[in-house]
Amino acid sequence: MILFYTEGGHYLGLGNIFRSLSLAKELRKKQPVEIAFLTSSEQYARDIIAKAGFPVIGVESKDEVLPKAIEVRPDVLVIDYLNISEEFVKAVKENGTKVAIVGNDNDANHHADIVVNAIIGTGFKNRSFTDEYGTLNLWGPKYLVLRDEFESIRGSYRYTGKLKNVVLLFGGSDQADFTSQVLSKLLCSAEDFAITAVVGAGYRNDEALQRVIDEHGDKDNFRILRNISNVGEIYATADFLFSSPGTALFEGMCIGIPAISYFQNESQVEVFGPFFTTAHFDATTDVVADMKRVYSDIEAYNSGLESLSVGKGRNEIIDSILNLTI
Repeated sequence: MILFYTEGGHYLGLGNIFRSLSLAKELRKKQPVEIAFLTSSEQYARDIIAKAGFPVIGVESKDEVLPKAIEVRPDVLVIDYLNISEEFVKAVKENGTKVAIVGNDNDANHHADIVVNAIIGTGFKNRSFTDEYGTLNLWGPKYLVLRDEFESIRGSYRYTGKLKNVVLLFGGSDQADFTSQVLSKLLCSAEDFAITAVVGAGYRNDEALQRVIDEHGDKDNFRILRNISNVGEIYATADFLFSSPGTALFEGMCIGIPAISYFQNESQVEVFGPFFTTAHFDATTDVVADMKRVYSDIEAYNSGLESLSVGKGRNEIIDSILNLTI
């Protein structure tokens, strides 16, 4: 049995949930292995997992996760939770369970069998190596886990030189509510962009968003989509993407859409720092001008994408995890 431990919600976002689900689906597709999820997340996050067809073992707090993981005693525990403790992983290993950790960068990694670290501490350089602790490390954007729908349209973006269709997608929860703020600035512009704003299940800023909608009720060049499952279709028609550093951004990068990504919190600042798409929204004076600047210099943007090989190491991840079950 393979057990996934992950968390998601309003403040954490839903990126880890969707990443784990993508891995789980790929594992199940390649080998008929039993898979379940363990989480203390809010009910709507648990519902997302259950809707994807996986059993959910829910606990009331993070303090209950380790005892439950030891009780279940899976063959492999896949941990997709930032800053998991060293003691947690040691206890799981002592229970006879092998461990794969996704998206973490602390001493807990030394006790894992596999570490998949696409972003944190990698310098955005792709590497595969076994370290001094005997841990297989799969590092860099090559090892980002993307949903199937994006794999099927990888590299499909076509630059037309005409900036028209703009997508806003700031993750499943958008804790800083950039959706309302960026939408407002775009609608105040004299430009007639066709704007699609996508908000997820964890979005809690409906009042602010409704105020923006009411203020611009005379305009018909925007739409709001909620908790959709066909993001790939929306991206397929986009000329530009506003996002935050995370899953939504890299899914757009897989396709090749030029983007600006605004930091939602300090942890994103620490992890992404000077990454070439990122910016501080509070320091932005003209959203439209910044978008046009990035869009007009598409060669520079494509140069930034070229070395990343976003998501191309997925099969390597799947095979490595399945090898732990042998």
